[in-house]
Amino acid sequence: MKATNTMATLTATLITFGSLVGGANAAITVSGLFSDGSADISITQDITYTVTVGGVFTGLVLDEWLTYDGSQQTSGLVDSNRNSYSVEISINGMINQLVNGWSFVENHGLAAFNDLTINDGYFAASTMRPTLMVGDTITIRASTWDVDSISGFNQASVGTFSGDTFLISSNGTRLTNIVAVPEPSASLLLGLGALGLVARRKRTS
Repeated sequence: MKATNTMATLTATLITFGSLVGGANAAITVSGLFSDGSADISITQDITYTVTVGGVFTGLVLDEWLTYDGSQQTSGLVDSNRNSYSVEISINGMINQLVNGWSFVENHGLAAFNDLTINDGYFAASTMRPTLMVGDTITIRASTWDVDSISGFNQASVGTFSGDTFLISSNGTRLTNIVAVPEPSASLLLGLGALGLVARRKRTS
């Protein structure tokens, strides 16, 4: 009975806590219309990666973003706050720096290129790209970018991306660990771990 009561208490706590922290999960969202230039792409919270292969940071991949529709569309992304084609990053927790020439490629759309596949979408940078070393952490800062008016983008991309993301070099090689978005809250995961522990104790008692 005690274990049952504990389980119920934990469940209620997690439901309440989850409703408080759920909005803090990192997500990548698309809104508006590509055809009239009203579309925005947002990274809602900072996303941090750990470097597993050294190389020059070139892009952020959204694995299996959309089914390839026969055309590869690319659009510049203008940061709404800085009014520039840039993204703000931080390496190893140091001062923020800008990477410029920030754009978005709707679909790789070509034959597999190392870790890039035909259905992948990705953010790409063209200048001031940092060289990363194994063990570095790199944080992509949250922001919203205005998408240049382009009619060829697939409107099916509007919504919230749910899947794996990672960083790549210019030859399409994955440089970092894989981070799933939307990211589950660390606190919520800790609570779910506690729930599992209680359930396990109940089964063995």
